[in-house]
Amino acid sequence: MKKYKIEISGKGGEVYVFNLTDNQKQKFLDGDIMDDGMSVEEIYEVLGVEDFFESDETIIGLYPNPYLVGISVYNESDIKVWESDENLNLQSEEVEYKHDNPNTLIIEDYIKGTPIVYEIEIEEDFDPKHLTPEIVSVGETVELVVGFKYNNVDLTPFRDYGDYWSKGLSFYLY
Repeated sequence: MKKYKIEISGKGGEVYVFNLTDNQKQKFLDGDIMDDGMSVEEIYEVLGVEDFFESDETIIGLYPNPYLVGISVYNESDIKVWESDENLNLQSEEVEYKHDNPNTLIIEDYIKGTPIVYEIEIEEDFDPKHLTPEIVSVGETVELVVGFKYNNVDLTPFRDYGDYWSKGLSFYLY
């Protein structure tokens, strides 16, 4: 077996999804949340949480744009054996749609770094043609590459999180 480390880096989002009551939604509308009319503390108060990490769901991924995503593959000797370029295909025939229901608050924290790292073992040499993205559309507002398959095998069990950092927040209310 051959061991490879796959690092997926670039720009994307850490998305926090909150299901809202009618009352919470009205408070956000009154507070003009989508135009930065509310402080983070006011948002926490309306949601009844101490942090965005208490969301109903958190989705982390990168924007499906080859100019914003880079993939590097290393062998077990930590030698780079492949690196993507602007011709990287990040399109998928299957997009999973989530949270497009009413009374939903989607908080997108823009991120930059290496949020996805895989360590895999395969029989053959690594072939980038076998790497396909898994894409999620959150509220039909934010589309993210949340993972990959290799040779039709889901790599989620082999996933780790690398280093990434926040670049700012956006709010979407449905």
